[in-house]
Amino acid sequence: MNYLKMKIKISSILLLFVCSLNVLGQYKAKIELNEGVKAYENGEYLKAQEHFENSFSKNPAYTKAIFNAGNAAYLNGDFETARDFYNKYINSKENKFERAEALHNIGNSYLKNFKEKKDENSLIESINYFKESLRENPNDQETRYNLAYALNQLQQNQNKEDNKEDNQQQDEKDQDKKEDNQQQDEKDQDKKDQDQKKDNKDGKGNNDKEEERKGEMSQKQIEKNLDAINNEEEKILLKVNRQKGDKKKTTNKEKDW
Repeated sequence: MNYLKMKIKISSILLLFVCSLNVLGQYKAKIELNEGVKAYENGEYLKAQEHFENSFSKNPAYTKAIFNAGNAAYLNGDFETARDFYNKYINSKENKFERAEALHNIGNSYLKNFKEKKDENSLIESINYFKESLRENPNDQETRYNLAYALNQLQQNQNKEDNKEDNQQQDEKDQDKKEDNQQQDEKDQDKKDQDQKKDNKDGKGNNDKEEERKGEMSQKQIEKNLDAINNEEEKILLKVNRQKGDKKKTTNKEKDW
């Protein structure tokens, strides 16, 4: 992707001895412009920016100097300052193609912000500036490409947000289900504990009744045994009485002899 559009023209400088302050100012502006180009080509972007600013301040007619100052600030990573320079350039130009170039570069600065910080607002701003640039120059293929790229990035971001929201909703449902299951488990455990207590209580009651039955049976058995003993004693006494009766009869019989 060509993210930088620059058209820097360097005019040859002829040293002229003139007395006019206006001419002297223009001369100094050209010197600053040339120094800025040298620093820019050497990768000294902050230094280049300062020379371009000085050139524009000495001669506001050098609008290309302020455009180049924006390029230098952009390459130095100072996107906010770059946008200020580009906007000054746009305000000084009526030519649509020149305005389109600056708008394109502002769009790139916001796109660069998005890539570095993942800031969706910057991505939306880049789309707006690319569209505005195309209104000025509808045939710029680089701007069309950058716009399509930015729109694609925006769509991907929205898809990610949708998926994130869906996943969050699913997580909430899973959490609700987990809590419901936990509550049901607690209810089941409470019921189990209550049933266990009831069983224990019923079991104790049955044991008490069983003991009572055993006690009753033992008492009945004792009474039955006592009855049996009494019957046996009666039988023995009856037998003894019979034996005594038989002895008396025998004695009386012997006396008759």
